[in-house]
Amino acid sequence: ILTGTDPVFCAGLDLVEAGRTKSITDAAEMLFGGFGGLSFRRTLNKPVIAAVNGPATGGGFELALACDIVVASRDATFALPEVKHGLSPLGGGAANLARVIGYQNAMLLMLTGRTFSAVEMKDLGFVQTIVDPKDVLDTAISLAREIAANSPDAVRCAKAQAKLGLELGWQSANKGSLLLPEVGVAAMFAGSNFREGPRAFKEKRPANWK
Repeated sequence: ILTGTDPVFCAGLDLVEAGRTKSITDAAEMLFGGFGGLSFRRTLNKPVIAAVNGPATGGGFELALACDIVVASRDATFALPEVKHGLSPLGGGAANLARVIGYQNAMLLMLTGRTFSAVEMKDLGFVQTIVDPKDVLDTAISLAREIAANSPDAVRCAKAQAKLGLELGWQSANKGSLLLPEVGVAAMFAGSNFREGPRAFKEKRPANWK
């Protein structure tokens, strides 16, 4: 679970520091090494939940974008204001946002630099759950426990398959997911959890995942 210290989720890039950047190499080092290691990591198969407790701006928005599920406070806001400051969203926003909320919606958000409410972002499909500010972290923890109650092999595999589908398209991903070891389908079939799930269902008891 990724969250911030109240009342802000993450305010994003230090613009003063960004102004000292002298080359594209400097910018790449700053971007690829930051964002909690999430924005440019495509092989993380453990689910990550964003518990957005306040403003998620610039890089903070891109951190939430890199997560799998977004739980937001009613008071949370979302913005990619980079164009207002002579920048573009380089931490995954420009490349990935259109895949989540659609091209035109992404253009509206990025090209205006406008701030959107949690309700507006839920309408766009970016936020999955909106709760009172005091309930953001507890809701995310409850959701994490619900996920953790399932087969860890199957959860990792399902996320990897979904990511592969975004990268390759669903037809290539369907075939590739059976062959690529990093997706984990073969490991899922070979693991004890693959047998434990049907056994627990047959015996009408909770599964004991390994």
